[in-house]
Amino acid sequence: MVLLLPPLVGQAALIGDPICLEGLTCLVSDICNGDLPESDRALLGSTLISGKKSDGGVRPIAMGRSFLQACRTCGHAVSITLATRHA
Repeated sequence: MVLLLPPLVGQAALIGDPICLEGLTCLVSDICNGDLPESDRALLGSTLISGKKSDGGVRPIAMGRSFLQACRTCGHAVSITLATRHA
């Protein structure tokens, strides 16, 4: 099963960088389908990056967790789609 990421990231990402979107789609699909190679599993660790808050503060973002949350969201969307098709 191949999962698609565009519903998760919205139109801005589609227009901004289609190569990045394609890469994220492949990564999330591989994680959801259990096809992520062992050598790439380090991506799921909690490497922190800093994001800026609107008040000037710093927001820590755990990238590995973000990828897993994307998988959860895609899986949920696929489940709802399949359930409504077969209702």
